[in-house]
Parts: sequence; structure tokens; C-alpha cells
Amino acid sequence: MNLKSHRQFVQEQIEKSPEFAQEYDQSQNETRFAVALAMLREERGLTQQQLAESSGLSQPMLARYENGQIPTVPTLQRLAAALSARVLVSPDTVSFETVESTRVRSRRPATSKTIRKRKPTALA
Repeated sequence: MNLKSHRQFVQEQIEKSPEFAQEYDQSQNETRFAVALAMLREERGLTQQQLAESSGLSQPMLARYENGQIPTVPTLQRLAAALSARVLVSPDTVSFETVESTRVRSRRPATSKTIRKRKPTALA
């Protein structure tokens, strides 16, 4: 009996069916997002419950997102804010980018060193 590997089987299905290929790509994107969300949450030292509370979500809803359900854009923004991250959305993927250094700079109070006033110019 000649058994195919999972990879071989999937590749054959992708070649046979454009619908299968599209569904497979969607599934891969959802998995990548779920893993990225869970990893970033863990890097921040947060439990699902803590992240849910800080982003205004329920813990079961957050669990769904970490299992591959893609949230709406407003929910993505709330998650990103709670994780001190930026959301990156493209036609293929949804991901997070950490922004610790940007966040620190943006919270610094304005001073004469950070804001330069233009000197008035004489009109001819």
C-alpha cells in the first residue's frame, strides 16, 4: 500500500481544485493570525483573561480569536492598543507589529527641542 504524506495530499488537492486552494490559504492565514496573537499576549506576560479585560472583550471571545477567528477592524484596534502593538492588514494577512519604542516617543511632552517654530519671513 502506497500512503501519501499529508503534504502530498494537500498539494494534489490544491492542484485539482481552486476552491480547495482558496479555502486552504484562508485557513493558513487564520492560523498565522491566531498564533501571532497568542504569542504576543504571552510575550506581554498576559493571560487571556487579563488581555480580554484590558481590551474590553470577553475571555471566550479572545479564545476564539486565538483559535483562528479573525476579529473586526475595531476589535483588532482594541487588541493592538491593549498589547502596545500596531495592526497590519493586507489582502493576505492580519498581523501585529510591536511598537514599544514608538509609543515611548509619542508620549513625551512637547518641548522646545521637539517642536521648532519657523521664523517669520519678510515679505518683499
